[in-house]
Amino acid sequence: MISKLFYYLANKNHRHSSIAQTVAETLQRHFSNIQQPVLIEPVDGGTLGISFVVNMNGKRSFVKTHLPGEPCKDNIIKEIKILTSLYNELNIQQLDLCIGSSVQTYLLMDELTYPKQEPNIAVVQDLIRGYSAQLNKFQDTDYVSSQYTFPNLLNLGQKALRELLEKQLISQVIHDVVLPYFDLLNSLIPDLRPVLCHGDLSNKNIMLKDGKMIVIDWEDAFWGVEDYDYLYWLTFFNNRKYYSQNIFKGSYYDKRKQISIL
Repeated sequence: MISKLFYYLANKNHRHSSIAQTVAETLQRHFSNIQQPVLIEPVDGGTLGISFVVNMNGKRSFVKTHLPGEPCKDNIIKEIKILTSLYNELNIQQLDLCIGSSVQTYLLMDELTYPKQEPNIAVVQDLIRGYSAQLNKFQDTDYVSSQYTFPNLLNLGQKALRELLEKQLISQVIHDVVLPYFDLLNSLIPDLRPVLCHGDLSNKNIMLKDGKMIVIDWEDAFWGVEDYDYLYWLTFFNNRKYYSQNIFKGSYYDKRKQISIL
């Protein structure tokens, strides 16, 4: 989430589709030099990425690239590094292809499928524990921007809370209920250990390869805190069916801290 916030604050006149056609043409030329026939199929969705499926004589691969600008390029490289460290089986490659006078970076990997049923809360918790343990050993941390931190996310959240009140999108009562949670987390900042988090985990970002669950879309990875990805996942409407007093059990922080993060 935080990379999207920084991007839109810096690019208020953003036009997502402005380079999509040029990217498709570049991919068509590149892969046509390797094998014929080649079909480039656009993939819907994605906020800071432009995605396609490359169909080379029946073999399908997924390709994703970035919007203009160095921060967006850094995010796709970060995603490539993290996916490579987590999932060797995806046959991940980094392509650097010229568009005009600039070099565009692409993530190329095997095409994945969605599970027939959305993963339940226990499966998601296991997934998070699994990739978190691997990310504790992640070496290429220079690719995770020093701006992408939990304190900076809190700061943006507090500004947004004030703006919602000023624009009368929330009541003073709601503002006054929420603000103490920010105050608590700010007071805890010195004691919150930064950990590498996905940053935008939803069921949409959980896919399959050969029966194995794969977490994709790491462009928002940031220096968060324990439990962040799990609590973020809980905010999606489809996951509200799991809401109970038990959802805070067995996690890193106590209930009050978890509710504040949530």
